[in-house]
Order: sequence, then C-alpha cells, then structure tokens
Amino acid sequence: MVNNSQENRNFPRFTTECPVFYLSDEANGWQVGVMTNMSATGMKITCKEAVPENARMQIKLTPRGNTTVPAIRGEGIVVRSEKGDARRYQIACKMIKVEPPERPRRPL
Repeated sequence: MVNNSQENRNFPRFTTECPVFYLSDEANGWQVGVMTNMSATGMKITCKEAVPENARMQIKLTPRGNTTVPAIRGEGIVVRSEKGDARRYQIACKMIKVEPPERPRRPL
C-alpha cells in the first residue's frame, strides 16, 4: 500500500501488478497493459499505446493467481496520460462503472 502523507486520498492505494485488458475509442481492438496500483476509485496502468486524457476505456482485470486483486470489468475515464520510458505510457484512470466479471455459462 502506498502511504504518502502528501497524498490527499479518500481511499488507500495498493501497489500491485496485474494484467489488464482495455479498449479505448482510439484503440484498434482490445489492448493489454499492466495495472501497477489501484484504489477503490481508480487505477494506474502501464501500456504501450498512448491514450489521451478524457478518453473513455472499457477495462477487464484478470488477476490470474494474484489474490489481492479482484477480477472485475468496468468503464473508466483517463484523468492523466504521461509518457514513461521509451516504449511505455502511464495512464491514470478513474473508474466510473464497475461490475463483477462475466462468469462462464454452465452447459444445460
């Protein structure tokens, strides 16, 4: 958990790594990134593609054994987009809709 006394947050932020699938208006299909931290209201994603601020994104978290991260799907708005190292971008996304993951249907 990030514990920085200068941060003004209503919810704690947890540092973790988890694959995340995202789809933005600018993307050509689903993209894969890595969620690097999350709170009750948003997340930070490292990705290869630039996503502009204020873009809407569909998001699917797939923890794959990471028990600290729930499997969710939802929708968010990019509140910050910054170029990181030479081939990565840092996206801060505020979640505006969160749903449980789709469950596989049982055969009849």
